[in-house]
Amino acid sequence: MAGNTISTTGVLYINGNQVQNTFQNVQRITRSLERDLRRLPVGTREFNATAAELVRARARFQEVRNEINTLDGALNRSRGFLGLFRNGLLSFGETFREVFSANTASMFFENVISKGKATVDQLLKISDAMSDVQKTTGMSTDEVKNLWTQFDEMDTRTAKIERLKIAEVGGRLGVPIEEMKDFVQEVDKAYVALGDSFDGGLEGVVDSLGKIKGLFNGTKELTYADAINQVGSALNTLAARGTASEGNIANFALRVGNLPEALRPAIDKVLGLGAAFEESGIDAQIASSGFSNFISTAGGNIEGFAASMQMSTAEAEKLLNTKPEEFFLRFAQGMKGVSGTQTSKIFDSLKLNSLEVQKVIGAAANRTDDFRKSMKTAGEEMEKMTSLTDEFNTKNNNAPAILEKIKNAFGDMFTSCSGHWLVNGCDGRIRKWDDYFQRTFNHTLQIIYCYSIGGYRIQCCSFDISFNNKNCSA
Repeated sequence: MAGNTISTTGVLYINGNQVQNTFQNVQRITRSLERDLRRLPVGTREFNATAAELVRARARFQEVRNEINTLDGALNRSRGFLGLFRNGLLSFGETFREVFSANTASMFFENVISKGKATVDQLLKISDAMSDVQKTTGMSTDEVKNLWTQFDEMDTRTAKIERLKIAEVGGRLGVPIEEMKDFVQEVDKAYVALGDSFDGGLEGVVDSLGKIKGLFNGTKELTYADAINQVGSALNTLAARGTASEGNIANFALRVGNLPEALRPAIDKVLGLGAAFEESGIDAQIASSGFSNFISTAGGNIEGFAASMQMSTAEAEKLLNTKPEEFFLRFAQGMKGVSGTQTSKIFDSLKLNSLEVQKVIGAAANRTDDFRKSMKTAGEEMEKMTSLTDEFNTKNNNAPAILEKIKNAFGDMFTSCSGHWLVNGCDGRIRKWDDYFQRTFNHTLQIIYCYSIGGYRIQCCSFDISFNNKNCSA
């Protein structure tokens, strides 16, 4: 049945030539394109063109296969790849077995094998991700390929394809092309250090920090990398010193950042307020709404607020226009100890009737000193710009991070060197991985792999950590 010609209405063109609609022929073309894709350098024009043709061929192949409903089993699309790498990863060095438990090592090895099986699928995902980066950033094919290559210089547990997602979102935010590498690197630091606190994972971190940069005068004039480092450092320290969370503080900043510029506090003050409100039990949505409504109401009735705060109208107006956060805290501080009936009268006279406004005033009245301390901490950490990097270094070098880095390194091996093992094209790449393992993990990793063609083993080689001892046997 599998040898019969299948007549269909679909037509597949590869390199401008129509492909005959037989199962074997479409299958042959698909496999040929898969082999070609694995051999090509990632991100080149030829790589992208081959990836696009493979997507069309796979779709046509699926259509043909669906018509042959009596075929037994499913086509193993990675058979050609696994044939090349049969017995390719036989064992790991003693240090690997000492560092990792048996279960962890087993899971790791299974992950490596699955990487090999999914190589072509992963290459297609990379091609799509690169196209997305081109679309949002305006980068050329060569510029995206160069960015992909520059990712190798970054010591991080985040996979390269995820870093492409950072660049894609960066393009939507308007990050200049010349800043893209540094933008990706700093956002990645924030993602590793703070990501578990943000809704939306990686995209949530990129979107939040990127938008905060463009909302405040203190960060607008900075590069994206410096702005993210400053804000991320403040977020990390504020969360570490109290019960506030980085994601909630960032959410507060995004919401308050939409106030008119004349009524908007500086970024360090906003971050400090967000942390202090959360530690008082008020989340970002309620706190930002209450604070914003208070500031807007005060701006429309400065005479009434000045009288309540026992200040001249001129003094109150100057304070609101230059330090809106301090205007808010002084008003809240004046409400401390006021009786319930008198508080209600004041709120009513100043039209502070919103429950959200009353909550934020009450929280600040009881913890005014803590609010000021929180804002001071945010300012100091933004100036130092060290907290984010320190946290990143910790989370990027713990045991789970090391395992992720090794997995990613092997993933890069399969997507960067598949199809080149029979030539010397990957020798330099292997040495580069060894330098990476030695520098990053300070552990010995021995790899034993075999070359094979058509089921016949040609040569087996083992490398020690220095790769100065390459032992091969036929």
